Amino acid sequence: MAVASKTRVTPRQIQETIASLEARARGDFLWTCAHLLQIKTETSPLQFLQLIDSQHYQYERYAKPSWQQRRPLAVVILKSRRARVSTFWEAWLYWAMRWYPGQACLIAAHLDRSVNELYEMVERFHQHLPVELQPKPKTLNRKELAYEGLDSSLTVEAARYMDISRGQLINHVHIAEAPYLPDPETIMAGLEDAVPWQGWSSFILEGTANGMGTWFHEFWLGVGRKQGRVGVSRRHWQRCFIPWFAHPDYWLPVPKGFEMTAEERELQRQYGLTDEQVVWYAATCADKEKLHPGRGTLIMQQEHPSCAEEAFLASGSVVFPPDVIDPLKRQITHPRLGYRFERSGAFSWKLSPVRVSEAAVLVWEEPREGYEYAIGVDVSSGSGSHESTIVVVRMPGFVQVAEWGDDQTSPGDLAGLVACVARYYAGGVRGRSVPIVNVDITGGWGMDTNNRLGEFYSGEPLQLYIWEAFDRLAPAKVGPGARTGWLFTWVSKNILISTALNLMKERLVTVPSRTIQEDLRALDEVRLSRRVTVEMGGHDRAVAWLLAVVAAWRKIARWSWPGSGFEEEAAPKAQEWVDPARYDTTVKSLYEEVGVGRGSTGGDLDVPWQVQM
Repeated sequence: MAVASKTRVTPRQIQETIASLEARARGDFLWTCAHLLQIKTETSPLQFLQLIDSQHYQYERYAKPSWQQRRPLAVVILKSRRARVSTFWEAWLYWAMRWYPGQACLIAAHLDRSVNELYEMVERFHQHLPVELQPKPKTLNRKELAYEGLDSSLTVEAARYMDISRGQLINHVHIAEAPYLPDPETIMAGLEDAVPWQGWSSFILEGTANGMGTWFHEFWLGVGRKQGRVGVSRRHWQRCFIPWFAHPDYWLPVPKGFEMTAEERELQRQYGLTDEQVVWYAATCADKEKLHPGRGTLIMQQEHPSCAEEAFLASGSVVFPPDVIDPLKRQITHPRLGYRFERSGAFSWKLSPVRVSEAAVLVWEEPREGYEYAIGVDVSSGSGSHESTIVVVRMPGFVQVAEWGDDQTSPGDLAGLVACVARYYAGGVRGRSVPIVNVDITGGWGMDTNNRLGEFYSGEPLQLYIWEAFDRLAPAKVGPGARTGWLFTWVSKNILISTALNLMKERLVTVPSRTIQEDLRALDEVRLSRRVTVEMGGHDRAVAWLLAVVAAWRKIARWSWPGSGFEEEAAPKAQEWVDPARYDTTVKSLYEEVGVGRGSTGGDLDVPWQVQM
C-alpha cells in the first residue's frame, strides 16, 4: 500500500512566504484591508474589512495619491451618521504605523466612549493579524500601541486631554467628530505645526454638522474658497462630503401601494436615488418624527444630509430659510472675467486682466451704460484670520456682478482697492451717477477704510453711503456733519435682514456667486447679532452683499421711480431702465408698501448668463 508523502516546508520557504506577505501588505492597502484587517460590524462579530463605495472613493481620491506621490494630505470630511468614515481612516493610520517605520500616528475624539471604541478597533487590527505578521509590541495599553524595531506608534486619546507640545512630530492625525472639539483653536494650532507639510503625512478632520457659524462650519467654507494670494499655502486642504445614500445598507423594499410625495420625487430626481432608497429615507424620517415631534425632518437632514448645505442648515438658526435661499441655486454660474489688483501709484491701483482661475477679482458682468451700481465692503484686520470682501450689485435688478476677497489686505490699502473697483464700474455709467459705497464700520477696522475713502479718494467716482433717519421719505443730503458707512445696531441689523429677505422672497435678486450663496446659507442670527457689540470674526461675503443690497435699495431703488418726486436725481431715468408694462402686481405692491412708485422687475432683466427660473 502506497503511503502519500508529505511535502516538507523548509524554514527558508516560510521566511520567504512571510517576506512576500509583508511586501504585499506594505504596497497594497486594499489587499491588506481585505485579507489582514478584521473589524466588527452591525451584522458580524468579526470579518475582514471590505471597503464600501464611499470608502473606495476616499482611498482613490485622497489617500492613494498622497501615498504614491509622498505628499501631505489634508482633508476635512462632512458626513452622515454611520458612514464608516472613521473605520476607513483607522485602517489607514494602522497600516501606515504597522508597515512603515518612523510613523507617529494620533487618533482623537471628543468623548471617552468614542475614544474607547476607536482604540478597540486598533487593538482588533493588531490581535487578529496572522501570528507571523504580528510584531512584538513595545507598548500596548488603553492609549498607545507601539511595535519594537519599527519606531512607530499609534496613540488614541480624548480631545480634551490632548497636549501638543512645541516641536512634537505627528505624521498622521485623524480627528473623529471634529465639529465637537472642546477647544478647536488651541488644538488646531498645535496640530498645524506638529503635522509635517512636506513629504507623506495625513491630516484628517471628519464629523457630522454641529450648527452654523461654528468653527467647523467656518473651516468648511474656508476650504471651499480661494484664500489669500494664489499659490501661497503650506498645506492644501480639500473637503469631502459623504451623503446618506452612499451607505449600501440604507434601503428598504418598496411596500405594496407605496406612493412618493412630491418632495420625495424631487429628492429622487435630484440625487438619482432608487425607489428602495426613497422608501428607507421616508421610513427613517417618519421614525425621527415620532421621537422628535415637529422636528423629525430637521433631525433627519442633520444626521442624514443629502448635501452639505442641508446638514448645516438643519443644525443652525439661519437668517435666510431654505425656501428663500434654495431658488437661488439655479442662478449659480462661473464668472466671465478675472482681474488682479496692481499698484499704479503710492495710493492707487488698477485692474489687470488674468485667467479666471487665477483671479482675485471675479466679474460676472462688465460695466453697462445706463445702469447704476452699489458696492458693499466688509473689512477685516488683514492679519490673515479673516477676509475683507467687496461685492458689487447692479441696478435695476439687484444683480450681483462682481466680488473680491482677501485676508492679507490692510484696511488702509482696502480703501484704494474699493476706489479702483468703483472707478471700473463708474466707466459704464453716464450722467452724474457714480457707485454708492457702503462700508461696515462696526468694530473699528472699517472706520479706517471709510475715512480714507472720504479723504484720500474724494476725487474718485464714488459716493459714500450716507446715514439717514430710517423713517425719512427723502434721500439724505450730503453735508459736513453727515455720517457715512454702516454701523451695526440692533435696529440696523434688522433693517439689513428684512430688506434682503423681502427682496429674496419676491425673487428680485440675482446672485451668481457660489461663495456668496454659501455664506448666505451660513448666516445665523447669533452670528450676525455679535456684530452689534464687537468686531466679529469670519467676515463674510454675505455681509458685503447685504451692505450692497441695502445701499441699492435705500439709495437707488426708492428714489428712482415715477411718482417719487426725485426723477431728476435718477441716472438713468426709470423709463430707460425697463418698460413699465413689464412690472407685475407682486413687485408693484412691494414698492407701494413703502410709499413710493413702482419697482424693478429684478433678475429677469436682460441677464444673459442667468439660468432662468
